[in-house]
Amino acid sequence: MAWPAWLAPTLRGYRREWLADDLPAGLVLAVLLLPQSLAYAMLAGLPPHFGLYASIFPVLAYALLGSSTLMAVGPVAVVALMNMTTLAPLATPGSERYIALSAQLAWLSGAMLLALGWLRLGFLARLLSHAVMGGFVTGAALLIVIGQLPGLLGVPAAGTSALDQLTALMSRLGEAHRATAALGLASLLLLVVGQRFLTRGLLRFGLSMRSVQLSSRLWPLVVVMLATTTVALAELGANHGVAVVGVIPSGIAMPAPVWPTDTSSSGLWRGALAIALVSFVESVSVAQALALRRRERVRPDAELLGLGLAKLVGGFSGALSVSGSFSRSAINATVGARTQLANIIAAAVLGLFALAATGLFQSLPLATLAATIIVSVLGLIDITGVARMARFDRGDASAWLLTALGTLVFGVEAGILSGLVTSLAVLLWHASHPHIAVVAPLPGTGHVKNVARHAISRPRGVLALRIDENLFFGNITALIERVELELEQAPDARHVVLVLSAVNGVDYSALESLEALDRDLAAQGIVLHLAEIKGPVLDRLRRSRWLATMEGRIHPFAADAVSTLVDRSQADGSDDTIDRRQAQ
Repeated sequence: MAWPAWLAPTLRGYRREWLADDLPAGLVLAVLLLPQSLAYAMLAGLPPHFGLYASIFPVLAYALLGSSTLMAVGPVAVVALMNMTTLAPLATPGSERYIALSAQLAWLSGAMLLALGWLRLGFLARLLSHAVMGGFVTGAALLIVIGQLPGLLGVPAAGTSALDQLTALMSRLGEAHRATAALGLASLLLLVVGQRFLTRGLLRFGLSMRSVQLSSRLWPLVVVMLATTTVALAELGANHGVAVVGVIPSGIAMPAPVWPTDTSSSGLWRGALAIALVSFVESVSVAQALALRRRERVRPDAELLGLGLAKLVGGFSGALSVSGSFSRSAINATVGARTQLANIIAAAVLGLFALAATGLFQSLPLATLAATIIVSVLGLIDITGVARMARFDRGDASAWLLTALGTLVFGVEAGILSGLVTSLAVLLWHASHPHIAVVAPLPGTGHVKNVARHAISRPRGVLALRIDENLFFGNITALIERVELELEQAPDARHVVLVLSAVNGVDYSALESLEALDRDLAAQGIVLHLAEIKGPVLDRLRRSRWLATMEGRIHPFAADAVSTLVDRSQADGSDDTIDRRQAQ
């Protein structure tokens, strides 16, 4: 059978022997997805069973086009939060209008990704740096934790911003529903203890690492089942007012397909763009990290198409935008999944559960779901990472911090925007402040080196400067000022050599400034030279009239140029060298 060329390679070349790995992996993944899908739908402001639907049909869509063998697509915490923050000002969570808007949000974000994939714009994944994404994820995780505390403790939610919610929660702790708080805190304690100590305890019994990791991954489902059983046997929902999931419709009772007609609100468009960008960058990062372990290749354009189609199907089926999940994808790797068939099997198992076994979670307390969400996002908060980042690059650390604070204080869209603005500002600052070094020939090497880093001196009569940045309108003034400053400290210089070995581009503004510099230096009796120009830059300069006037002043090797000009200066009566400290 000839498979379509557009079909994901993981399915086109499937081998029968891989099924022995994909089948158990899919079963394990389905068990893990049960509580997560319900919890993330609730976080998104949708009925819990919509999370099941979003864990079934989008998975099949991604498997058709995606390029990752391990990526698990479905509801994730950060995108669910973005869904809520985008739509809460437009409709009441859980209402028919809210569900319709959520479907349209998924449609819009999916259409955006499909368009980007069709245009082969996968390189846009680089727009959000690791610093911006790290700060955003940390800020969003803190938002999620704060937003789930009222449900965990049975305290009425109040306030719009995270700080308002936290302040209101602290002032109303006395109103906490005791049974709900007890159940929520007990669930939270069990989850945290299991996460931190279960692996260590099981290893002492001699279990294999793979078995231990699998058991620890399944621990949240055990806690969910314990809480559900406790509520059902003690009738905590009916007799003590503990909020529960309630009746989950049996069968695949999906909402009717909704076309994105109500898109006049700018908030919906902005939210869709933010969701599309964040989910794509996060998903590609996950896919690439896992692909490195298997020496596989992830194609960003294929990821755009696969994720875009998954979001479109998510809008049809569960009214919830999906994304790639790091935790579930990591589980695929842990349990030995070979291809996307493991995710398809997990989706099929969830489909069977939705058809026949939804009653099992009717008594699931919302407080336990809140605890599940809190524990699942705690690992996303990376405070130590920004400390390491600050030691290496303060600009990246500033972008991380401003993104996290912007997300926490002003919301997810403002957080992303603040991170992007900060990253661009740092990039422009570095580009407009190029590193320029005074260089001189290093004996015995045929190269020029920075006189500030090597025991060499600037030869008298010649000033050579190496520019370690592309020349454009934003930094050419800095170069001119540096040349003037160095000439003030080197009054003997009769030749200035600009070493362009690190320059990959010169724009028109920089070209005009270089021409002006050449004229100004000539008026002072100083000759300007260029050395080690790269081929593409030289081709570009040949389009200008100025290059013709530079005949005899363009040198292939900087060290040879300096030596030749030193000899020329000595012939004019200028010899010896100046002290290295003066050149710095």
